[in-house]
Amino acid sequence: MAIDPELIESLRRLGLNQYEAKAYAALCTFGSLTVGELSSPDKGDLPRPRAYDVLTSLQEKGFVSVQAGRPLRHNALPLDEAVKTLRKQKETNLQTEIKAMDELAKDLGKKLKPTAGNATAAEERIWTLKGRDAIYSRMGSMISNSKKHVVMASHAEHFKHKFRAHQKELSKAKDRGVKLSFVTSAGLGDGVELADQHIPNDPSTRMLLTDNEALMFLTDPKTKPDDEQALWLKSPHVVNTLKASLGIRT
Repeated sequence: MAIDPELIESLRRLGLNQYEAKAYAALCTFGSLTVGELSSPDKGDLPRPRAYDVLTSLQEKGFVSVQAGRPLRHNALPLDEAVKTLRKQKETNLQTEIKAMDELAKDLGKKLKPTAGNATAAEERIWTLKGRDAIYSRMGSMISNSKKHVVMASHAEHFKHKFRAHQKELSKAKDRGVKLSFVTSAGLGDGVELADQHIPNDPSTRMLLTDNEALMFLTDPKTKPDDEQALWLKSPHVVNTLKASLGIRT
C-alpha cells in the first residue's frame, strides 16, 4: 500500500527529511517494523544502507522507539508526543544559537567601531532601511539610546503593534527620565497611558523621533513586512520641524 505523498510532504514541513518522513509514515501505517521490512518496496521503501541512520535519527528526534530483540523492531511514537520533543529540541538549539550570536556580536562590537569619517557621514546623509525586522531593530536602538524625548506617531492599529514590539525599551526610557509623546487615535489600554503627552490624532505618516534622530515609514501600512521601507536620518532641525508639525510641545 503506497503512502500518501501529501502526508510525506506535511511531515517534511514539520521538520523531517524525506527518508525520515517515509519511515515514520510507514511505521504509523503498518505498525512495528524491522529494518528489512522498512526497506521493502511495499512498506517504507527506504534504501537499506540508509535505513539504520534514518531510524537512529528518528529515535533521537523522539519519533520512534526501539523494541529489543533479533531483529530489532521499531515503533512510531504518538505524533503529539513527538512534536513536543521536537519543539523542545528546536527551542534549545535556537536559544544556544542566539546566545552564541550575542556573544559573537559583543566581541565584534569591540573590534568593529565606526571611524570618525563614518560617523560624520552618518550625520549628513539619509539612509534607507528595508524590511520590518531591520526597521524595528533601528527603532529599538533609537529608543534605547534616547536621552531627552521619544515621539511615536502612527495610526491606532499600527501604533499598538509598534508599542508591543518596543514596550520594554519605552518603559526603560520612561524610567530614566525620557519624555514620551504619542500621536495616535489609540486609547487607554493600548499603551498610550505610558506617555507624558498624548495627541489623539492619526498622523499622515508613521514615524519615530528621538532626540536628533528621525525615522519615517515610506510604504503603505498594508505593505508586506519584508517590503516595508523607511528613511532614517540624524538631524535636530528635521526632528524639531516634524515635532512642530505633529503638535508636540517641547
